[in-house]
Amino acid sequence: MLATDGLSDPYDLDTHPGVGNPGLGCACELIAETTEAIATSDGAGKVAMHWLEWVVWKAADIEAEQRVLYDLTGKFSAVTLQVAACPGLEEFTLPTGFVPLLVGVPAPGIPETFPAPAIDPALLAIKVLRPDEYEHAVALGDRGGVELCQRFVARGDYHLNTSDRPSVLSNPEWKPPVAFPRSAAALEVPFPHELPVVDRTHKRINVGIAVVGDAARDFMRFVHQQTSKNGGDASDDAPNSEVPGVGYFTLQLGAIRGYTTVFHMYGLVDHPGLADITARMLPHVRGLIIAHRGEGLPSGLRSRQPDIPTAVLGSASAREAATRGTDPVLAEALQPEVFFAALKAVARGVLVALRDLDLS
Repeated sequence: MLATDGLSDPYDLDTHPGVGNPGLGCACELIAETTEAIATSDGAGKVAMHWLEWVVWKAADIEAEQRVLYDLTGKFSAVTLQVAACPGLEEFTLPTGFVPLLVGVPAPGIPETFPAPAIDPALLAIKVLRPDEYEHAVALGDRGGVELCQRFVARGDYHLNTSDRPSVLSNPEWKPPVAFPRSAAALEVPFPHELPVVDRTHKRINVGIAVVGDAARDFMRFVHQQTSKNGGDASDDAPNSEVPGVGYFTLQLGAIRGYTTVFHMYGLVDHPGLADITARMLPHVRGLIIAHRGEGLPSGLRSRQPDIPTAVLGSASAREAATRGTDPVLAEALQPEVFFAALKAVARGVLVALRDLDLS
């Protein structure tokens, strides 16, 4: 196992004047693991750098300069990167002379973050890619990194690096998992990225709102019941209980320049099976509500999320509010009366952000 040490250290403003949030550093450290032996010096002489050491070193150099991996992996889950080639990686080298990497690969048994004063930096696992894998990821665009991760997980080698591994594309029978659990008998749940933000045909603005945590089911049920009871415009379908761990219903709000605003409420109950869905959903929603009794973060969340209106309810609320830099509703006790306050706070922020939509 190799790991960087220092990317998450605060920036020195004398050497990096003008850098934003210097106390966060790069907000991550990079790790890479191999089952191959890595020689170490016994002090008697130099030992040639192992190819994986080279990869981690060059990737760390790029991140120290560009400071982008934390935000990009938060948005896309996994992203590609290229470093200069070195001996031992001839089969992994692109025609351009660079070696492609995948950053953010799932690493079982290794925590996703580690505690630090300002923010919990991410531990991002690196996997060296073969040229065909890299080209496949590029062809798929934003979802390319996630699909490669799904393939590595299905094969069982996850983030591990070996110089003789076959391409993960060599299995023609592999099929990607369904993006969102569905049930034919249950309410059809559109994944947030399937929703057109501006639906000019039906004169609607579609907004995805994620409710995450071990109290997400309570939140969804209460809001749906109260909205329906009070004559609100909630959909007739109760939060979907036939899709394990997922609740879904819609709320119709007031019109914006003739367009009805529809909130698509997604309740993601905290359990390990939904971590990947949560991580992939968040880049596509416009509001986030964390309703969580447990300590720490619900599955699939990091200590810093995309810059969207956020409400935090639960035991970790004060700490999360500080790290997010938002102004959420804070409530240590998850009482029903704070649920609507949280929803209103997020809705207000979302509606403000929607004012600049092109509805012409």
